[in-house]
Amino acid sequence: MLFATEKVREKLGLTSEVKYDPDVSSGRLVVADPYLANVIYGTSRGAESAIIAGGETPAVQDAPDEDIAVRNIERGQTVWHYTGDEYANATTIYLLPDGRIRRGDELLRERFDFNIIQHGTRVAVGYTYGGHVNTDRSAYRIAGTDWNRPDTLYVFDGKIVTGDDISDVRIPNGALVLFRK
Repeated sequence: MLFATEKVREKLGLTSEVKYDPDVSSGRLVVADPYLANVIYGTSRGAESAIIAGGETPAVQDAPDEDIAVRNIERGQTVWHYTGDEYANATTIYLLPDGRIRRGDELLRERFDFNIIQHGTRVAVGYTYGGHVNTDRSAYRIAGTDWNRPDTLYVFDGKIVTGDDISDVRIPNGALVLFRK
């Protein structure tokens, strides 16, 4: 919560601020702590303030594409803008413009310079590198029942396709599967 205060963010060089919680705005969650919402977002207005009672579970909705943690690194931006301290983790996947796909820990071992990142590099934070689909390894075998989740990603032919947008019979051999644990 302290990292949301203006004074601390200023010391850390964080100039942009989050204006709202997308899960609260979409109705997937409610504000259970108005004080915390006020500290983080500046206000809890417009958000329902309630504690979810035992036995009540909000409806689960598919995450929209913009919630998927794959971002293009734009000119002038750094890896840390997208990854924070997770830049060299095994769960941070880099899709490099030259076609290579590497985990953050692999790039660290290769002595990759994270300070100089090529424009167009794509980064997926918080994913497990499942490996490639082939005749002996189906998407289900790699990711289990998560194979068709909206946050499971298939990388092939320079594209990223989500699990809910792909048919199990249309996953090409060689497609890389990235999924959340």
